[in-house]
Amino acid sequence: MRPTVLIALALACAAALPAAACQALLVGGEPGSPLYQRRFQDWLTRWHGLLTRAGAEVQVLSADGSFRAPIVTGPATAAGVIAAIDGIAAKAGREQQFVLVLMGHGSNVEGAGPRLLLPGPDLEVEPLAKALAAIRCRQQVVINLAGIAGEWTAGLAAAERVGIAASSPGELPEPAFGEFLLRAYEDGRADGDGGGPKDGAIDCLEAFTWATRESVHWIARLRYNAEAGHWRVDGRDSVAVFERLFAGIAGVPGARKLDPESDRNAADKVPEIQPADGVITAAWDGRRMIDEHAMLEDCGVAEGVPGLGPSGFTAFPASERLQPGWLARRTILGRPQPAAGKP
Repeated sequence: MRPTVLIALALACAAALPAAACQALLVGGEPGSPLYQRRFQDWLTRWHGLLTRAGAEVQVLSADGSFRAPIVTGPATAAGVIAAIDGIAAKAGREQQFVLVLMGHGSNVEGAGPRLLLPGPDLEVEPLAKALAAIRCRQQVVINLAGIAGEWTAGLAAAERVGIAASSPGELPEPAFGEFLLRAYEDGRADGDGGGPKDGAIDCLEAFTWATRESVHWIARLRYNAEAGHWRVDGRDSVAVFERLFAGIAGVPGARKLDPESDRNAADKVPEIQPADGVITAAWDGRRMIDEHAMLEDCGVAEGVPGLGPSGFTAFPASERLQPGWLARRTILGRPQPAAGKP
């Protein structure tokens, strides 16, 4: 048989192969500085590895022209993101799962709505929501780790979709939540969190609950010394996270310097999140306030539920359909069917 015939048969067979059970799209926005360049490259790489190991077919679009890793399938432009979603909508069926992860810097100009900063036109919520509406997958997960992620929640809410946002509406700091959501999956510590069974499989509610709590505790451990210009944080994991996010890059937007007296061998103690009596005393000088509140929306409504509320961490009932957390409890990345053992 001639080589051209063999090639044609191979292409025909490849075209006939069904799409992977999970279709994933990762989008990295413009970094803006070397610090965020490194962070977004790191997050894209780790998300790609995590989802690939879960059996997903993963596309990676990056607005960072210096990111030339083999995992990158194309540049992140508004048109490119919509085209990638259109392609997935054309091949992914009802029984498959769709995962979208966004990261980058955001803007929310009055009257224009939230945007993800990309080369050329920015990605806007309305065309993104319209493209997502064509996805037929019964299980959909949209994870927004970008700045002002909370502003996207209402526009991207839909039935049969788990929405995780790294911050709440009105919050401007670049969120650290994304680092903790990755760690929730990577080290397995989220298994059994948030009332879920410890069964070796991490569902979206377990990951969200663990990442919310640990990111809040990490923020509460930070203490700024204005005179020295550095941050003190004690604890093995806390120092490791700080160094992963900030180490080795100084004098650029977003940079922070670690206090050399930080104890990297100490246990990561549970800190006070706010003064018990509501009075901020001198003992709280330099403490970073909790300025990011991750949100979960999985009921198809326009309002998410923050993982940390005024009275403490949210306990999601997740026991009845359309209750906050119900769908997230039954969604495991890479597994389009409801997980066995998940009530």
